[in-house]
Amino acid sequence: MSKKNNITPIDIAEANKQFFINYGVSVASDRALPDVKDGLKPVQRRILFSMYQSKLNPNAKPMKSQQITGDVMGRLHPHADSYGSLVYLTQPWTFTLNPIDGTLTSFGNITGTTAAAARYTETRLTKYGQEMIGNCSDKIVPYEPNYDNTTTMPKVFPAKLPYLLINGVKTGIAVGFTSTIAPHHPVDAIELTKAYLQNSALTLDDAIEIIKGPDLPTHGSLLGDPRAYYQTGVGRFINRGTIIDDPESKNGLVITEIPFEMGGAVDTFIDKVKDMIIANKLRGIKAIDDYTTAEDAAENRVHIDVTLQSGMDHEQAKAMLFAKTDLSKTYSLSWMALDGKVPKQYNLMSYLHTFAGFQHRLVIREFKVILDDSIRRQEIVEGLIRVPGNITAIIHAARNTTGKDELVKVLTGEIKIEGQLSDFSYSPRQADSIATMRIYQLNKIDADALFKEQKELDKKIKQARILISDKGKRVALLVKRMDQAIEMLKKDGFTERRTKLLSQSEVSAYTEQTIISEVTLTIDKYQYLKMTDRKSVSADDIVQIIDTTDDDMLVIFTNKGKMYQLPFRSLKKYGTRDGSRGDALQAVFSKNGLQNDEQVLCYTTRTALENDQSQLVFVSKLGSTKRTITLGSKFITKTMRKSVEAWKPKFDNDELLLIQLIQQEDIESKEIIAISENESYKRLRLSDLNLVGAAGSGSNTLIPENTHRLKLKTVQIMGENTSEIQTGDETISIEKFELMKPTKKFRPIYALTAKSVDKTHSALQGYAYFDGSDTVVFGWGDQKPDREALLAIDYQQLIETKLLFVHDDGTAKIVSGDQFKVSTKRSQIQADKKGVKSIFISTIPESIIGIYEDHFKKNAF
Repeated sequence: MSKKNNITPIDIAEANKQFFINYGVSVASDRALPDVKDGLKPVQRRILFSMYQSKLNPNAKPMKSQQITGDVMGRLHPHADSYGSLVYLTQPWTFTLNPIDGTLTSFGNITGTTAAAARYTETRLTKYGQEMIGNCSDKIVPYEPNYDNTTTMPKVFPAKLPYLLINGVKTGIAVGFTSTIAPHHPVDAIELTKAYLQNSALTLDDAIEIIKGPDLPTHGSLLGDPRAYYQTGVGRFINRGTIIDDPESKNGLVITEIPFEMGGAVDTFIDKVKDMIIANKLRGIKAIDDYTTAEDAAENRVHIDVTLQSGMDHEQAKAMLFAKTDLSKTYSLSWMALDGKVPKQYNLMSYLHTFAGFQHRLVIREFKVILDDSIRRQEIVEGLIRVPGNITAIIHAARNTTGKDELVKVLTGEIKIEGQLSDFSYSPRQADSIATMRIYQLNKIDADALFKEQKELDKKIKQARILISDKGKRVALLVKRMDQAIEMLKKDGFTERRTKLLSQSEVSAYTEQTIISEVTLTIDKYQYLKMTDRKSVSADDIVQIIDTTDDDMLVIFTNKGKMYQLPFRSLKKYGTRDGSRGDALQAVFSKNGLQNDEQVLCYTTRTALENDQSQLVFVSKLGSTKRTITLGSKFITKTMRKSVEAWKPKFDNDELLLIQLIQQEDIESKEIIAISENESYKRLRLSDLNLVGAAGSGSNTLIPENTHRLKLKTVQIMGENTSEIQTGDETISIEKFELMKPTKKFRPIYALTAKSVDKTHSALQGYAYFDGSDTVVFGWGDQKPDREALLAIDYQQLIETKLLFVHDDGTAKIVSGDQFKVSTKRSQIQADKKGVKSIFISTIPESIIGIYEDHFKKNAF
């Protein structure tokens, strides 16, 4: 690269890529990921270090959490208030060995009670936290400066136990990195570490024999393959709670254990289940209530009563709770941790290798410190042993020198003083030690005690040198220490595993109970669906009512020839007195693939299609017609298909105008009338439409293929009660339309004697204003008033076009402008359902982009 005017050109794409990588690694190493050696994230380590410096050992007087977190934020971790992290470290349902004591004041519980404010809570280290910190000397572990270089803090604790394996990591999310590491039984984890220290050639199978699988603080059970997780560091389990039969009720169950990720959120779980019961999504379950006691919570258990309907099978109820609620959750794992400042993906064996190496380094550093201290002390002791023989000369020298520095020089032989009684040859360290002592202390030096100390120092020096150089001796020492830790843990109750490992054969399958309810589905003119228990409905804006049962399927057909279906049980069930409008059709069928530009022409049910008397009639804009029997057709899918191609156009610009479900008895009694865009008509019997298979595209019964340029505007099937038909601006009596044979051509409408409808709207001139509320305001006259609105449109243009409405809840709909016709100069009319607010109203655009509050973008059309 060349430089010009001190500017170095760079590839901005590569630079941004590197900046992002650097940022991601920085977030991972400074905040989100744990260190592989002590199992702690940076903020957790800094909280514990602050408590260590404040001498908050397990027997100390507790300190206010506000004071602890204030010190942490002021000196060690300025990123944010660390009280949430402190509370997290107190949770025994999250940490197998929680390092901070959460029993002294209100730090929340497993059911979801939140911790009190930091100014009210007090805490201190647990014995596990104290053991985790250990001898946190800068001679044992490396230190680093804090954020403003005013103090230092440890990069890692000298943890003597495999805390990352024992406590795991519930969640750690960084930029581009995610860490979720399973906790394990502490005794099993230490036994495995011992085995690896004693035999670094330990195989994965040998390791699994010892560790067995993850062991969660919340008990429960796990279904999955531990071997895959231990081999790759990435795994997935099904984590289940535990449900037992209520011993005090024949129609009751008791949830006693919960999945790991539900810890601290049981209240939320119960609220969700209650909502599902109200929505009739848990058939056979009447109620759920939490009776968890303090004693239950202390053991990381719960007591949640589930009341069943009489006759409900208990095993089916349990299986349903596992299948439909968060009592069974996918537990995804990724063993991502820091080695120094570098994020790495670990598996079980690579973790053991790293942790074992860390333990050896700790022992070497520990005994190097002991060796150095012992050698220094040995040198001093050797000097002190010689003091009794020179006591008079030393005292004389002390009295005849000007201070400690001059006395040290005399004792080392560097200088002599007048009248000196003896020549000295002490080392500088020995001389400094002697010069520091007072005269009465010199007189009391016990040579025998010093000789004894000298022998002990010789042993310590020898032992330190052996442990520094002999790996086998280090292993023996580490194993001995871990045996002591195991003994302590067993005394604390860590004997049996908490979590049961399940096989597939132990998991009960859930089969839907046959409990069928009658329901009513209403569809309003704004295309909102609302399902309730069976009831009578009457409302001006309701265009169709479907009475059926909730084991049925809702089926819709669109102008593009698509059929979409979904179970009624997948719809939200509203209370019979609920005043809301329901769910937008587009939102309900979005997962099925319903597009924004599709118009629903027919609503029906699977039961109606399965009727042996049912037929479907299709009529397209270019005159293609199809009449087909539904029973046994492709409309009755064998699988839960989301969509079916019901009709395929012969021409690219063709689309359906009519799809209607009829019965066999309608074939001879009903007729069909089609109105073309050039105001001509054709009236036929339904029986004139050819009966074809469901797979066919239909025939050109209405418009022959050689005249396909003729386009239809309106198609209607007429029954005995049909007396007139609307054709644009006029309403014409049915008697005026002549019944024809299929071979006859379209006849002009103008030749008919018509009963005129109100035509005043065609002469009205003005503008319509849509301001986002549920009304449209009109301004009449040639001049366009100055008015703020989402859409201001000429009245005549409005009634001839289609509009797109986008609501503030994310739903959208397309409506025909002719529904806003008025016969008089009204100031305003209803534009949308009452209470609905729109954020965008326009004629149909080619595309639209929605931007959510969190900046997420979504394209439509």
